[in-house]
Amino acid sequence: MRILIVNRKAFPSVGGKQLHTTRLAAGLAGRGHEVSVVATHTDPPSAPADLGFPIHYRPSYGTLRRLVAEADVVHLNIHSWPVLTFGLLQHKPMLYVYHESGDRLCGRALHWRWWEPKCRFEMPCLWCEQTHFTKSPRHWLLDPLAQRARDRFMTIVGTCRFFLPRLPEGSPYVPYGLPMDELVPAESPRRDYLLFAARLTPEKGGVHLIRAVAECRRRGHSFPVVVLGDGPERGDLEQLTRELEVDDRVEFRGEVSMSTLVEYYQHAFVVVLPSVWEEMFGTISVETMACRTPVIASAIGGMVETVGHAGLLFPPGDHIALAERILEVIGDPALAESMAQRGFDLAHSQYELSVMIQNYEALYARLISGRAGDSGTSA
Repeated sequence: MRILIVNRKAFPSVGGKQLHTTRLAAGLAGRGHEVSVVATHTDPPSAPADLGFPIHYRPSYGTLRRLVAEADVVHLNIHSWPVLTFGLLQHKPMLYVYHESGDRLCGRALHWRWWEPKCRFEMPCLWCEQTHFTKSPRHWLLDPLAQRARDRFMTIVGTCRFFLPRLPEGSPYVPYGLPMDELVPAESPRRDYLLFAARLTPEKGGVHLIRAVAECRRRGHSFPVVVLGDGPERGDLEQLTRELEVDDRVEFRGEVSMSTLVEYYQHAFVVVLPSVWEEMFGTISVETMACRTPVIASAIGGMVETVGHAGLLFPPGDHIALAERILEVIGDPALAESMAQRGFDLAHSQYELSVMIQNYEALYARLISGRAGDSGTSA
């Protein structure tokens, strides 16, 4: 099959969706398919990398039209109006994969706010009814096109069970898959720090983690904290550690390679995901569990599904509750061991990369044959 995958960003950009795309494309190419990736908002790297498939960076409309025409199936990870238009005109089978919450609306393109300041989130996701969004002219013009594409040629795919009721009836469920052979526990884990790994933007909730660390110290418990990743909020987070007098315990180490990240997973006593927006999957949570390390996460979005059965949850934005969860793990080694084992079992039984690739392969075949319907894992 000739498969076109459309993303906002791709290699060398770092992020869960980018890694997902790279792994899926490489896996499909390895199974003999002709795969191309479009990155609509990423500049090409200074040194090209051999990933096993081509990436088209910021392609022109002419290039997009040609790529769609050459594809047997179009896999959309973002709303791309040019690709939707070309796909509709050429009657191409398309699938759209929901990686973010679909009933939260992005303020960049589809909606306007008349009197509020621009959302501070890198990816705005505020409730329309609560923040006075109104539909923009672009929305009124283009939404009917998207609806027509959905009705005639497109299948909507969910990546976590909590979101399936919001999708069209019968939408396939294909959870993320991860390379479990690369995510292995350490033989003798040190368990000597708390780990927070994320792009440092407000929606990732780093401020709540730092406040929780300060609360733990106030209660007499001090421990090293390692922060991996970079982003526009890094300076504010570093300033907050100084204001709360925990800068001697919190170390910002920037971005690291995937292999190095796995080593950090292996030796943390817990990994915390304090997101305040609806993560559809929470890749880091499953990567951590695959390395047999306990996870604490916000009770929001897909992390309720991935972490809820194996880790500890806390209300989003509640740093006191987060501090209490951290202290539970510190104070109860048996609990920490149980969390680690349950997470390991869950990750390896439900989120294997090869299964995800096979599910998408079967779904593409059904789309091409005109029998798109339930595929992958049943809801």
